[in-house]
Amino acid sequence: MVLDTLLADGDIFLRQERAAAPPPPRTNSGPEHDVPALPPARPAPAGAIPPRR
Repeated sequence: MVLDTLLADGDIFLRQERAAAPPPPRTNSGPEHDVPALPPARPAPAGAIPPRR
């Protein structure tokens, strides 16, 4: 019974599943997504304590 329903109405189930699925993730490519890189870090002053890890 279930298999008969799936075979008969499978296309409807697939359309519903595709409509309910979240959109694919966006890629960060292209000029609208270009973000300038951060400038290099400034060196620590002499005698500074290194950060703890």
